[in-house]
Amino acid sequence: PELIPEAIRDAYQRIREDYDRVIIGYADCGTYGAIDRLCDELGLTRLPGRHCYDLYAGSAAVDALMAEEPGTYLLTDFLVASFAGTVWRQLGLDRHPELRDDYFGNYRRCVWLTARPTPDLRRAVVVGTARVTYENSAPVSGLSQYVAGPWEGNPTAFVYGQNKQFVTVYSPLAYTGARIGDTPTGLEVAPELGRTAFSTFLDVFAQESASLEVDLGGPVTLRRGGWYDLELLRQPALRPDRVRVRIAVPPGYRIVATRGLTAVGRVARGDFDLVESRSAGVKIAPSPGAGLWARLRAGA
Repeated sequence: PELIPEAIRDAYQRIREDYDRVIIGYADCGTYGAIDRLCDELGLTRLPGRHCYDLYAGSAAVDALMAEEPGTYLLTDFLVASFAGTVWRQLGLDRHPELRDDYFGNYRRCVWLTARPTPDLRRAVVVGTARVTYENSAPVSGLSQYVAGPWEGNPTAFVYGQNKQFVTVYSPLAYTGARIGDTPTGLEVAPELGRTAFSTFLDVFAQESASLEVDLGGPVTLRRGGWYDLELLRQPALRPDRVRVRIAVPPGYRIVATRGLTAVGRVARGDFDLVESRSAGVKIAPSPGAGLWARLRAGA
Protein backbone atom coordinates (compact mmCIF):
# COMPACT_ATOMS: atom_id res chain seq x y z
CA PRO A 1 0.00 0.00 0.00
CA GLU A 2 2.81 2.44 0.70
CA LEU A 3 3.74 2.37 -3.00
CA ILE A 4 0.27 3.29 -4.26
CA PRO A 5 0.36 7.11 -3.78
CA GLU A 6 3.57 7.65 -5.74
CA ALA A 7 2.38 5.26 -8.46
CA ILE A 8 -0.79 7.34 -8.73
CA ARG A 9 1.23 10.54 -8.90
CA ASP A 10 3.41 9.13 -11.71
CA ALA A 11 0.38 7.93 -13.67
CA TYR A 12 -1.38 11.27 -13.25
CA GLN A 13 1.63 13.22 -14.49
CA ARG A 14 1.68 11.09 -17.64
CA ILE A 15 -1.99 11.46 -18.56
CA ARG A 16 -3.17 14.76 -17.10
CA GLU A 17 -2.77 16.65 -20.40
CA ASP A 18 -4.83 14.07 -22.28
CA TYR A 19 -8.07 14.30 -20.29
CA ASP A 20 -10.34 17.02 -18.97
CA ARG A 21 -10.90 15.16 -15.70
CA VAL A 22 -9.01 12.38 -13.90
CA ILE A 23 -10.58 10.28 -11.14
CA ILE A 24 -8.56 7.90 -8.97
CA GLY A 25 -9.96 4.37 -9.05
CA TYR A 26 -8.78 3.49 -5.56
CA ALA A 27 -10.35 3.52 -2.13
CA ASP A 28 -7.95 4.25 0.74
CA CYS A 29 -6.64 0.68 0.28
CA GLY A 30 -4.45 0.55 3.38
CA THR A 31 -2.62 3.82 2.74
CA TYR A 32 -3.99 5.39 5.94
CA GLY A 33 -4.94 8.69 4.33
CA ALA A 34 -1.98 9.03 1.96
CA ILE A 35 -4.22 8.89 -1.13
CA ASP A 36 -6.51 11.53 0.40
CA ARG A 37 -3.53 13.81 1.02
CA LEU A 38 -2.44 13.30 -2.59
CA CYS A 39 -5.95 14.15 -3.78
CA ASP A 40 -5.90 17.37 -1.78
CA GLU A 41 -2.51 18.26 -3.24
CA LEU A 42 -3.44 17.56 -6.87
CA GLY A 43 -7.11 18.53 -6.73
CA LEU A 44 -8.29 14.99 -7.56
CA THR A 45 -11.16 12.78 -6.41
CA ARG A 46 -10.97 9.11 -5.50
CA LEU A 47 -13.57 6.39 -5.09
CA PRO A 48 -15.23 6.41 -1.67
CA GLY A 49 -14.45 3.80 0.96
CA ARG A 50 -11.66 2.46 3.11
CA HIS A 51 -10.82 -0.53 0.93
CA CYS A 52 -12.07 -2.63 -1.96
CA TYR A 53 -14.59 -4.37 0.29
CA ASP A 54 -16.39 -1.02 0.79
CA LEU A 55 -16.52 -0.61 -2.99
CA TYR A 56 -18.22 -3.98 -3.40
CA ALA A 57 -20.68 -3.87 -0.52
CA GLY A 58 -20.65 -0.33 0.86
CA SER A 59 -19.09 0.69 4.16
CA ALA A 60 -22.35 0.28 6.07
CA ALA A 61 -22.76 -3.32 4.91
CA VAL A 62 -19.14 -4.18 5.72
CA ASP A 63 -19.51 -2.63 9.18
CA ALA A 64 -22.65 -4.69 9.73
CA LEU A 65 -20.87 -7.89 8.69
CA MET A 66 -18.03 -7.24 11.12
CA ALA A 67 -20.38 -6.26 13.94
CA GLU A 68 -22.33 -9.47 13.41
CA GLU A 69 -19.20 -11.65 13.33
CA PRO A 70 -15.76 -10.07 13.97
CA GLY A 71 -14.12 -13.27 12.70
CA THR A 72 -15.23 -12.66 9.10
CA TYR A 73 -12.80 -13.25 6.23
CA LEU A 74 -13.78 -11.18 3.18
CA LEU A 75 -13.12 -12.19 -0.41
CA THR A 76 -13.54 -10.35 -3.71
CA ASP A 77 -13.73 -11.82 -7.21
CA PHE A 78 -10.02 -11.09 -7.65
CA LEU A 79 -9.07 -12.90 -4.44
CA VAL A 80 -11.27 -15.86 -5.31
CA ALA A 81 -9.70 -16.19 -8.76
CA SER A 82 -6.13 -15.75 -7.51
CA PHE A 83 -6.34 -17.21 -3.99
CA ALA A 84 -3.50 -19.70 -4.49
CA GLY A 85 -1.07 -16.97 -5.49
CA THR A 86 -2.19 -13.82 -3.69
CA VAL A 87 -3.05 -15.50 -0.39
CA TRP A 88 -1.77 -19.08 -0.07
CA ARG A 89 1.70 -18.62 -1.56
CA GLN A 90 2.15 -15.02 -0.40
CA LEU A 91 1.60 -16.17 3.18
CA GLY A 92 4.06 -19.05 2.66
CA LEU A 93 1.43 -21.73 3.30
CA ASP A 94 2.58 -23.78 0.31
CA ARG A 95 5.94 -24.14 2.09
CA HIS A 96 4.80 -24.04 5.73
CA PRO A 97 1.26 -25.44 5.92
CA GLU A 98 1.59 -25.73 9.69
CA LEU A 99 1.06 -21.94 9.85
CA ARG A 100 -2.48 -22.22 8.50
CA ASP A 101 -4.18 -22.13 11.90
CA ASP A 102 -1.93 -19.27 13.05
CA TYR A 103 -3.22 -17.18 10.16
CA PHE A 104 -6.83 -18.32 9.98
CA GLY A 105 -7.61 -19.96 13.31
CA ASN A 106 -9.67 -17.03 14.61
CA TYR A 107 -11.90 -16.68 11.54
CA ARG A 108 -15.39 -18.10 11.87
CA ARG A 109 -16.84 -17.48 8.43
CA CYS A 110 -15.96 -16.38 4.91
CA VAL A 111 -18.04 -13.85 2.92
CA TRP A 112 -17.57 -13.53 -0.83
CA LEU A 113 -18.41 -10.00 -2.02
CA THR A 114 -18.92 -10.74 -5.68
CA ALA A 115 -19.63 -8.43 -8.58
CA ARG A 116 -19.73 -11.20 -11.21
CA PRO A 117 -20.39 -14.66 -9.67
CA THR A 118 -19.44 -16.58 -12.81
CA PRO A 119 -19.17 -20.38 -12.64
CA ASP A 120 -15.46 -20.15 -13.43
CA LEU A 121 -14.91 -18.31 -10.14
CA ARG A 122 -16.69 -20.92 -8.09
CA ARG A 123 -14.11 -22.91 -6.24
CA ALA A 124 -14.24 -26.02 -4.13
CA VAL A 125 -12.32 -26.91 -0.99
CA VAL A 126 -10.72 -30.34 -1.14
CA VAL A 127 -9.88 -32.30 2.01
CA GLY A 128 -8.40 -35.76 1.64
CA THR A 129 -5.65 -38.25 2.33
CA ALA A 130 -3.08 -39.70 -0.06
CA ARG A 131 -1.89 -43.11 1.12
CA VAL A 132 1.20 -44.76 -0.38
CA THR A 133 1.87 -48.39 0.60
CA TYR A 134 5.03 -50.36 -0.18
CA GLU A 135 5.32 -54.13 0.13
CA ASN A 136 8.70 -55.83 0.53
CA SER A 137 8.78 -59.47 -0.58
CA ALA A 138 12.50 -59.92 0.05
CA PRO A 139 13.46 -62.89 2.26
CA VAL A 140 14.61 -62.12 5.78
CA SER A 141 17.86 -64.05 5.21
CA GLY A 142 19.94 -65.68 2.50
CA LEU A 143 20.62 -62.62 0.35
CA SER A 144 24.01 -60.99 -0.01
CA GLN A 145 24.51 -58.24 2.54
CA TYR A 146 25.80 -56.02 -0.24
CA VAL A 147 22.36 -56.21 -1.86
CA ALA A 148 20.04 -56.22 1.13
CA GLY A 149 22.04 -55.19 4.21
CA PRO A 150 23.26 -55.06 6.88
CA TRP A 151 25.78 -52.42 5.83
CA GLU A 152 29.13 -53.57 7.17
CA GLY A 153 30.28 -49.99 7.86
CA ASN A 154 27.39 -49.60 10.31
CA PRO A 155 25.76 -52.97 11.09
CA THR A 156 22.92 -51.29 13.01
CA ALA A 157 21.91 -49.09 10.08
CA PHE A 158 20.15 -51.83 8.09
CA VAL A 159 18.84 -55.33 8.59
CA TYR A 160 18.63 -58.12 6.03
CA GLY A 161 16.08 -57.41 3.33
CA GLN A 162 15.32 -53.88 4.47
CA ASN A 163 14.20 -51.37 1.84
CA LYS A 164 14.82 -47.74 2.79
CA GLN A 165 12.61 -45.93 0.32
CA PHE A 166 12.55 -42.18 -0.40
CA VAL A 167 8.88 -41.41 -1.00
CA THR A 168 7.49 -38.25 -2.59
CA VAL A 169 3.83 -37.28 -2.91
CA TYR A 170 3.07 -34.53 -5.46
CA SER A 171 0.01 -32.34 -5.07
CA PRO A 172 -1.15 -28.77 -5.78
CA LEU A 173 -2.73 -28.82 -2.31
CA ALA A 174 -1.13 -28.11 1.06
CA TYR A 175 -0.44 -30.85 3.56
CA THR A 176 -1.91 -30.59 7.04
CA GLY A 177 -0.40 -33.70 8.60
CA ALA A 178 1.39 -36.95 7.82
CA ARG A 179 1.84 -40.37 9.38
CA ILE A 180 3.98 -43.46 8.88
CA GLY A 181 1.70 -46.16 10.16
CA ASP A 182 0.16 -44.61 13.26
CA THR A 183 3.15 -42.40 14.03
CA PRO A 184 3.00 -38.69 13.05
CA THR A 185 5.92 -37.55 10.92
CA GLY A 186 7.23 -34.39 9.31
CA LEU A 187 7.83 -34.00 5.58
CA GLU A 188 10.28 -32.14 3.39
CA VAL A 189 8.34 -29.58 1.33
CA ALA A 190 9.60 -28.13 -1.95
CA PRO A 191 8.16 -26.95 -5.29
CA GLU A 192 8.75 -29.45 -8.08
CA LEU A 193 7.22 -30.22 -11.50
CA GLY A 194 4.67 -27.45 -11.14
CA ARG A 195 3.33 -28.89 -7.90
CA THR A 196 4.45 -29.17 -4.30
CA ALA A 197 6.55 -32.21 -3.39
CA PHE A 198 6.13 -33.74 0.08
CA SER A 199 8.93 -36.21 0.84
CA THR A 200 10.33 -38.48 3.53
CA PHE A 201 12.13 -41.80 4.00
CA LEU A 202 10.09 -44.95 4.57
CA ASP A 203 11.57 -48.14 6.04
CA VAL A 204 10.01 -51.30 4.60
CA PHE A 205 11.33 -54.46 6.22
CA ALA A 206 11.50 -57.90 4.62
CA GLN A 207 8.15 -59.69 4.30
CA GLU A 208 6.35 -56.57 5.59
CA SER A 209 4.58 -53.51 4.25
CA ALA A 210 4.66 -49.86 5.31
CA SER A 211 2.43 -46.90 4.49
CA LEU A 212 2.84 -43.15 4.35
CA GLU A 213 -0.37 -41.16 4.74
CA VAL A 214 -0.43 -37.47 3.82
CA ASP A 215 -3.44 -35.33 4.75
CA LEU A 216 -4.03 -32.71 2.06
CA GLY A 217 -6.37 -29.77 1.72
CA GLY A 218 -6.96 -26.46 0.06
CA PRO A 219 -9.01 -24.61 -2.57
CA VAL A 220 -9.28 -25.82 -6.16
CA THR A 221 -11.01 -24.37 -9.19
CA LEU A 222 -13.61 -26.66 -10.71
CA ARG A 223 -13.41 -26.99 -14.49
CA ARG A 224 -16.19 -25.62 -16.63
CA GLY A 225 -19.39 -27.46 -15.92
CA GLY A 226 -18.41 -28.30 -12.33
CA TRP A 227 -15.76 -30.98 -13.00
CA TYR A 228 -13.18 -31.92 -10.37
CA ASP A 229 -10.29 -33.87 -11.89
CA LEU A 230 -7.63 -35.90 -10.13
CA GLU A 231 -4.51 -36.30 -12.26
CA LEU A 232 -2.72 -39.63 -11.70
CA LEU A 233 0.80 -39.76 -13.14
CA ARG A 234 2.44 -43.12 -13.77
CA GLN A 235 5.95 -43.43 -12.43
CA PRO A 236 8.59 -45.61 -14.11
CA ALA A 237 8.62 -48.98 -12.38
CA LEU A 238 8.79 -52.68 -13.25
CA ARG A 239 5.15 -53.12 -12.31
CA PRO A 240 2.36 -50.53 -12.48
CA ASP A 241 1.10 -49.10 -9.23
CA ARG A 242 -2.21 -50.33 -7.90
CA VAL A 243 -4.38 -47.25 -7.35
CA ARG A 244 -7.59 -46.83 -5.38
CA VAL A 245 -9.51 -43.58 -5.66
CA ARG A 246 -12.43 -42.42 -3.54
CA ILE A 247 -14.08 -39.03 -4.02
CA ALA A 248 -17.01 -37.97 -1.82
CA VAL A 249 -19.01 -34.75 -2.14
CA PRO A 250 -20.62 -33.06 0.89
CA PRO A 251 -24.33 -32.93 1.69
CA GLY A 252 -26.16 -30.48 -0.54
CA TYR A 253 -24.26 -31.62 -3.64
CA ARG A 254 -24.47 -34.61 -5.96
CA ILE A 255 -22.33 -36.39 -8.52
CA VAL A 256 -23.97 -36.07 -11.93
CA ALA A 257 -21.23 -37.69 -14.05
CA THR A 258 -17.89 -39.45 -13.64
CA ARG A 259 -14.72 -40.06 -15.61
CA GLY A 260 -12.87 -43.30 -14.87
CA LEU A 261 -14.86 -43.90 -11.68
CA THR A 262 -18.15 -45.44 -10.59
CA ALA A 263 -20.52 -43.38 -8.45
CA VAL A 264 -23.02 -44.60 -5.87
CA GLY A 265 -24.81 -41.75 -4.16
CA ARG A 266 -22.38 -39.02 -3.13
CA VAL A 267 -19.30 -41.27 -3.42
CA ALA A 268 -17.32 -42.23 -6.53
CA ARG A 269 -14.73 -45.01 -6.49
CA GLY A 270 -12.15 -46.56 -8.77
CA ASP A 271 -9.65 -49.42 -8.41
CA PHE A 272 -7.14 -50.03 -11.20
CA ASP A 273 -3.52 -50.62 -12.23
CA LEU A 274 -1.87 -47.38 -13.33
CA VAL A 275 -0.48 -48.69 -16.61
CA GLU A 276 -0.28 -45.14 -17.97
CA SER A 277 -0.95 -41.64 -16.70
CA ARG A 278 -4.64 -40.88 -16.57
CA SER A 279 -7.22 -38.71 -14.90
CA ALA A 280 -10.26 -39.54 -12.81
CA GLY A 281 -12.97 -37.09 -12.01
CA VAL A 282 -16.49 -36.23 -10.99
CA LYS A 283 -18.93 -33.60 -12.18
CA ILE A 284 -20.56 -31.88 -9.20
CA ALA A 285 -23.85 -30.01 -9.01
CA PRO A 286 -26.06 -28.75 -6.17
CA SER A 287 -28.68 -31.23 -5.08
CA PRO A 288 -32.27 -30.32 -5.97
CA GLY A 289 -33.71 -28.23 -3.17
CA ALA A 290 -30.28 -27.42 -1.72
CA GLY A 291 -30.31 -23.73 -2.67
CA LEU A 292 -31.07 -21.00 -0.17
CA TRP A 293 -34.42 -20.11 -1.72
CA ALA A 294 -35.52 -23.76 -1.78
CA ARG A 295 -34.52 -24.19 1.86
CA LEU A 296 -36.42 -21.06 2.86
CA ARG A 297 -39.52 -22.25 1.05
CA ALA A 298 -39.23 -25.59 2.83
CA GLY A 299 -38.80 -23.88 6.17
CA ALA A 300 -35.31 -25.38 6.62
